[in-house]
Amino acid sequence: MRKIAYYLPNLHLKDDIDLGQVRFLKASEWDNPDLLIDPEVFGDIDGSLIEVDGFSTGGTVSQAINESIYREIEFIKFAYFLSSVSNHLDFVSNDTFEVFRIVEKNKDPSFEHKVRFSNGVDSFLMPLKKYFGSKALSGSFGHVSLTKENLKYYYLIKSLPLSDDDLMIISIFNKSRNLYTDNDFIDRVLFARMAVEKLAKKLEWKLPQITERFLDAAFEFIELNKGENKNVNSFYIKNVSRKKELIKANIESYLNDLKYARHALAHAGEQDNKFQNICYFMAWFPVAFLLSFEHKKINQNLAFQTIFLLAASSTDIEKWQERELTLTSCKRTILELYEHLSFVMPKLVSKDENEHIEAYLTGFKNALIQE
Repeated sequence: MRKIAYYLPNLHLKDDIDLGQVRFLKASEWDNPDLLIDPEVFGDIDGSLIEVDGFSTGGTVSQAINESIYREIEFIKFAYFLSSVSNHLDFVSNDTFEVFRIVEKNKDPSFEHKVRFSNGVDSFLMPLKKYFGSKALSGSFGHVSLTKENLKYYYLIKSLPLSDDDLMIISIFNKSRNLYTDNDFIDRVLFARMAVEKLAKKLEWKLPQITERFLDAAFEFIELNKGENKNVNSFYIKNVSRKKELIKANIESYLNDLKYARHALAHAGEQDNKFQNICYFMAWFPVAFLLSFEHKKINQNLAFQTIFLLAASSTDIEKWQERELTLTSCKRTILELYEHLSFVMPKLVSKDENEHIEAYLTGFKNALIQE
């Protein structure tokens, strides 16, 4: 049996990350005696290796391990996209997390390792080195610097009673973050709408009721998990509870537009350029998916993220990515503010830093009012 490694060239690490069932190792520090990861293909070995229970890099090929690796990668991506929605640190897509399964070369040089492709009509074989070389080159600009903090929701996701259908929902959502060229994003609205419809089917919701059911779960979850901080509670009452109907109307309008765009594409062959980017869906869907499981469990991080998502939903969703530029600085977009507060607020509350909490919440409220 030949040795195997699972290599992610665009996943860069400051330190190894151990999540228990899955581990990421800095490939540059791994002993590579058999040249499993060929520098002639990838250049500097700056990426990471992924390992799971029962498998260490350099082990032998196993179909069970192969399936486990790719399943874990879907959970990792989902956890990352939930906590890091925007691209203000790195330009990250689904493609950034591509795993290259590298098999030890055959000792007989007359055998050339090939990669099989299909175009829906026939299959095509490309030399392994040529394939990896082209992928390493095309993906080099989309790397991510991964930390354990980026994956804070991984444990929550893994604790859920996930079915095979739930894994499919997660995979479809991840595909909505595929990298597309300016004129080729036709799949994005299909993946997004498919994820919404599968979530509704899983929960036995009728599609017109999605927003109402989501908000019911969200408000119940927040009330159980928001904690006792006076500043956070005041912000929640004024900017979420009292604006529930506006929030509902905005979310319904967005999801209906997404539905019409999908129907226009599927039934009339018409593409809506407004959905080249779907940042609101990227922010909303993972929260909705987790709340379908978690609205009775304690998780203050997710409660704060839900509060700030709903507050941001009270603004014009189409302006979430508009950036205000001044002579001296550029302010964060609504999307970036939502993401940043979701990251820092649990830390501030845990340290009872009320002065900073009030300042952050006031800044967010003022940004929402301006919109």
